[in-house]
Amino acid sequence: SVAAAATDDNFTAAYSRASTLIKLCGDDYPLGTDACKEAGYDKLAIQLDRAVQAVLAKAPANVKPLLKRDQGFFYEMIISAAEEMPGSDDDETKSEFADLLRARVAALEKIAFGRTGVSGKWQDAFGTVTLLPADDGAYRLAIDINAVYGADDERRTQCRATALVRPSAGGLLTGTLEQVKPVPPVADTQAATIKIRRQGE
Repeated sequence: SVAAAATDDNFTAAYSRASTLIKLCGDDYPLGTDACKEAGYDKLAIQLDRAVQAVLAKAPANVKPLLKRDQGFFYEMIISAAEEMPGSDDDETKSEFADLLRARVAALEKIAFGRTGVSGKWQDAFGTVTLLPADDGAYRLAIDINAVYGADDERRTQCRATALVRPSAGGLLTGTLEQVKPVPPVADTQAATIKIRRQGE
């Protein structure tokens, strides 16, 4: 069913040998075959599937579960957005949906393995985290999250935040969030402690 395809437990999927291919187009899925062909979503879905398989094929064994879990999160997001599409005549909405697929393909194609340390830009289905070296072993951290669940603004969550993180116990980098800019706005944006460490790739 569509529900099963959209909401499969991400942790189960991560460790499963089952296919990670997206079920987006077709009579039993969120977007009908004709609608997919007309907008070109069917071709984008194929590109996405190929990009997923390509990156999984070269991923180290300890990284594959992380990639599959992240892809599970993306599938939930994109299928949720796709469920709005059949009744939409808004060209901008349709274009944004296609852009989500293109952006995911581009992100997967950029993944390279064998990086060292934590410096640089890290990306997943929800956004990016960038770490730049600072003084005395510290890092300047910038978070840019854009979780899109559909065309409706009420279903979107965005947040940008910065922090200076320093080495602490257990191999963690710890700091306090400084500038936090959530969308939609939150009345109380108290400073929160953030702890990060590298996991896999």
